[in-house]
Amino acid sequence: MNAPAPRVSVVIPVFNCDRYLGAALGSVLAQTGVDFDVLVSDNASTDRTAEIVRSFGDERVRYLYSTENVGAVPNWNAGMAQATGEYVKLFHADDLLYDGCLAKQAAVLDANPGVALVCGPHDIIDERGRRVMTRGLRRPGVIGGREAVRMMARRGTNLVGEPSGVMMRASAYRAAGPFTERARYVVDLEMWVRLLLEGDLYVMAETLSAYRIQRGSWSNDLAASQTGDFRALLRQLAADPRFGVSGTDVAVGTLGAWRNTKLRRVFYALYLRGEAPDAKVTDA
Repeated sequence: MNAPAPRVSVVIPVFNCDRYLGAALGSVLAQTGVDFDVLVSDNASTDRTAEIVRSFGDERVRYLYSTENVGAVPNWNAGMAQATGEYVKLFHADDLLYDGCLAKQAAVLDANPGVALVCGPHDIIDERGRRVMTRGLRRPGVIGGREAVRMMARRGTNLVGEPSGVMMRASAYRAAGPFTERARYVVDLEMWVRLLLEGDLYVMAETLSAYRIQRGSWSNDLAASQTGDFRALLRQLAADPRFGVSGTDVAVGTLGAWRNTKLRRVFYALYLRGEAPDAKVTDA
């Protein structure tokens, strides 16, 4: 007889991240108050990833190993395809969950059947785990799906945030379809806007996760690629009447995306001594 599906599935894509994986996985397994399982989707790592996963000896963890590196986004999708929970979280292998994150986000989805995804403010931490700042959308409660999309379009940024701080309703994710490589530098945002066609956004007031930034090269070419991908996404949204994004929204959002890129570079210069983190999409 098959075991009942968990309420929440946490998918952890990983590629050679043994420096942080133990802390990340430990922060998930320490969660209480809700039934969950964990899928570690290993994209052909050559470090101690397998050893670290086995060291926990936890039956809630499933370890999926690919014998060849299929790329970051296909690895995300491979893990997500194995998730059986009613709710699902894609969690980066170098981020952290705070106590109660899974239970509190699941409770929001339980209480709000029209909500497709829940997010909230999150801490930004450095390589040593020190908090640099807290960021995120500060408008607690339900925001209509189309309204949330238009807000992000006009502000030129991803207000929902990184995947580790988000919990999705699995049925909405399946209806929206998998992550796509076409939106490489805005891959998470492109998913959020499609999910928001399936339901509303709920913003929590409490900070329940941490997103780690690491030193690495973040060239002008990468900055231009991110801005270019955001502009392409804006045009895609404007061309589809389901999103309710206007030409004016595109113009305002394009300016906002350019401004936000400049601000990110200042931030990285201040906190990482001129070296900014690699895009997270390359981490797994």
